Amino acid sequence: GFQDYPEIGMRAEKLAASYPKEAAIRVMTYNLLADTIGFEGSDARSRSEGVCKIINAISPDAIALQETSRRWYACVINNSRYKLISPLRTGILGTMTALAYDPLTLSPLISGDEVFRSGNSSPLRRMVWAVFHHKSNGVTFAVVSTHLSITQNERDTVPLMQALELCELARRLNAAFNCPVILAGDFNAKKSSV
Repeated sequence: GFQDYPEIGMRAEKLAASYPKEAAIRVMTYNLLADTIGFEGSDARSRSEGVCKIINAISPDAIALQETSRRWYACVINNSRYKLISPLRTGILGTMTALAYDPLTLSPLISGDEVFRSGNSSPLRRMVWAVFHHKSNGVTFAVVSTHLSITQNERDTVPLMQALELCELARRLNAAFNCPVILAGDFNAKKSSV
């Protein structure tokens, strides 16, 4: 239970207190399996209360989620007000990169889910996006949730090619909808490149 991760509760309270509530658009990203082992094998229940406490305390308009297993999907959907852009799919055509939104603040106008042309097209390596209308301030904006490949060696260009594809999608969305595009997710950047 949550008592096994008391630092998550303290972090949630600090983050919620420091986060500007008057921000026009509030987007967060969360890699849900970053602290656990395996995908479907890890038990989301041990961290779900803390994760949902953080999400609910910060209360973003949209959340880019990475490594969203069926268990995590159920935890987030059942313990918060957020809805996913598209239902979680499992199996060979599944996706573990997701985009959730607060239906109290946002209306999705159009959405999509694209695999990268470069590298593997696993359930993780994709771009899930939506163009939203903010109900209270009228702002239209796009959010792209992604999870780039990990650099395997110095000659590996797959993450760079995926980053270029991500930028290409952002340019297309910006041109088509004349709105800002927020890129969020797990970019797997090396510490030396940050």
